[in-house]
Amino acid sequence: MLAGEVRYLTGKSPEVEAGIAAEAEAAVPLEADAAIDVAKPSVRQKKPKYFHFAPIDRLERERVLHDEKYTDGSRDELTFVHIGKCGGYSVADALAISPAIQSRFTRISRVHLRPPYYQSNASYLFVLRNPIDRLISAFAWRYQKVVQERKQEFQYPGEFEALVKYERLNDLAEALVKDGHLSNEAMRSMLSITHFRHDIAYYLEGLLTNISPEQVYCVFTQDQLAEDMERVLGVDGISRQNKSDDTLFEKNMALSTVARENLKLVFSRDYDCIRSLNAIYPLGAKKLEALLQ
Repeated sequence: MLAGEVRYLTGKSPEVEAGIAAEAEAAVPLEADAAIDVAKPSVRQKKPKYFHFAPIDRLERERVLHDEKYTDGSRDELTFVHIGKCGGYSVADALAISPAIQSRFTRISRVHLRPPYYQSNASYLFVLRNPIDRLISAFAWRYQKVVQERKQEFQYPGEFEALVKYERLNDLAEALVKDGHLSNEAMRSMLSITHFRHDIAYYLEGLLTNISPEQVYCVFTQDQLAEDMERVLGVDGISRQNKSDDTLFEKNMALSTVARENLKLVFSRDYDCIRSLNAIYPLGAKKLEALLQ
């Protein structure tokens, strides 16, 4: 099983739901569910929710990728593009119990840690966040998991070394530009950190060249996530998932003017993608301003 690929399956009958649940249990060891930080409306719950959650194994992932790449998709299927550190796991929790989603879609696919393939008949859900706020959250989260807790020290080559060397996002950001040129060493360090190399543009750049307004089911923003989920999904009270330590987050919020300018330069494509998505699906002046500041 590869991290980041999950699928929510909606059964139209108890028999279909039971079959899906049995396949999920057969394909994945019980302990595998705990490795995925998503709410588990699973077969082991006494009260089933609208969707049965199944982490998918390698063979199923290949089938998903094949279908996504070589078919046009369906308007009855929703593709949730999960951009890291934008509140995606909280949205996954809400999607799993949303009556609005249950009545509208028969299947939800979550795409995470890879770019989605464009499907001309698919519907899409996005969650955006101000790029610098997202980087602050990502740096704090990875520092916590990789350096402090040592739970993912060896997960990605070079990540531990980069986080130990710079310790704060401000130090890394200030090092990105040296004598008017991008620093190769600092750029290598930055791109070794998860959610930095998987930036907003990584997920959206290819997709936005083809997607039409009719295909966008909704665009949420992280800073108004609770309001968006209640308004569109009819779900409230969803707890935050994968929240970084408050002290680490506050430590990394302190960015100098130089650090902010460097990050805006290096991640300019993220801002371009936000503008492009806004042109397709207008977000409103207030949301757009918060995303681009």
